[in-house]
Amino acid sequence: MANVLKVTVKEARNLASKDFNGQSDPYCTVVYLSHKTEQVEQEYKSEVINETLNPVWNEEFEFNLDEQKGIVLIEVWDRDTAGKDEYLGRVVLPLDKMEGTHLSGWIALQPGKTEEKQVEVKGDLHVIVDYYTK
Repeated sequence: MANVLKVTVKEARNLASKDFNGQSDPYCTVVYLSHKTEQVEQEYKSEVINETLNPVWNEEFEFNLDEQKGIVLIEVWDRDTAGKDEYLGRVVLPLDKMEGTHLSGWIALQPGKTEEKQVEVKGDLHVIVDYYTK
């Protein structure tokens, strides 16, 4: 039997401003990290929403998983046309206790575990997660 994980990134609110115009150009990466290998198994990227601190994506990403454990990591970034994209925050969803779960709500963005701790992280991400066995 396969495990299916559907992650819908609805929207974000009150993100940090990273651009000179007081806005950001946010997008999300949605990554599944395997419990067995601790490596990225599947990765998706949302559309960039220009010049906003309150983007609406309404994008759904589906993962077909061989295992019931692992982590979904959703990171929010500010796209920069000149230079490196800037980190806005992340949400970590451990799957080991989520099978058969429907989760919907706002989750506060958190700083990362590396150099991202040095940057301002604020705002919330509205996600819907459905995790079930097919």
